[in-house]
Amino acid sequence: MSGGANGSVRAVIDRAAKEHAQLEGWKDQFRLRGREFELFVAESPIPRCRRILEVGCGNGFTAALLAQSADVVVATDLPEENPETASPGLGAPSELLRALGIENCRLLACRGEGLPFADQSFDVVFSGYTLEHVPDPLAVLREIRRVLKPDGLLYLVLPTSMERATYLPAFYQYLWRRAWWYATKRGQDAVPAPTLAGGHAASHYESSEERGGGRGGANGTGGMSWRRFKQLHPHFPWPEPHGAYRHYLAEIVTYHPWRWRRLIQHAGVRIRTRFTTILFPYYVVGLFTDPFPWFARWSRVARRAQTWPGLRSLGHNVYFVAEKRS
Repeated sequence: MSGGANGSVRAVIDRAAKEHAQLEGWKDQFRLRGREFELFVAESPIPRCRRILEVGCGNGFTAALLAQSADVVVATDLPEENPETASPGLGAPSELLRALGIENCRLLACRGEGLPFADQSFDVVFSGYTLEHVPDPLAVLREIRRVLKPDGLLYLVLPTSMERATYLPAFYQYLWRRAWWYATKRGQDAVPAPTLAGGHAASHYESSEERGGGRGGANGTGGMSWRRFKQLHPHFPWPEPHGAYRHYLAEIVTYHPWRWRRLIQHAGVRIRTRFTTILFPYYVVGLFTDPFPWFARWSRVARRAQTWPGLRSLGHNVYFVAEKRS
């Protein structure tokens, strides 16, 4: 990514965070994911190219950043909101891209297991925090390989076992805040929204009833019975699984970087590099203070850690840069 593109990325991040925070998927998403993206391209720049595909675009924020490096970005996701896959549908990215004035990004509704594109259609494919929500991630990776041009680049961002393991104290803080609200403010204010870093993880626990103030919901007309609690948290005392796996503990095992690596290699692409951009206890820090300044403090440590495989595996995310074998 050129110096000009870097400047454009920073401008998009600043504008999104300052002018369109109401479109965030969770609190401080634009600021935190924007900083993460900057660290990522500093480690492995995205070359200027003609066509980029994003598989699983979410609310479109990363697509807006990718659009600074391509003539055309095609961003895909499910057509409608789907809590089971954490997809907001295509309404959210359409609104954000329009608000940011991004004109070289096209949205398309489809599943990653069946990409509606011809073979060798894209120079670059990017997918961030998506494969963990897919029941058959290998099928998605094989489709990505199919639509990549020879020697095309694949950029993947995935959660890790460390990210899942350190979410546990944040989960209990979340439950405590809600219990305190029910005990002291029920019927007066709305149920407090998640304030965790990565608050999207807590969206599994908020039903539409609670958000909208329905029966037993945010307006406090029904309280929180044990039955209702178990409906919201059927795996208690463990958090609900964030992705497509059956249990939180299964995610801790399955999200290990070496498992992701084996899956990617099995899809027939060659991994060029692997690194992390979050090498500090993200959720734990978020219990006490704003985790954003820690990005700057730990970014140099994270870059040095790339030469230490054991330390690198302690990151809260893992980036894979791979290429299609000719």
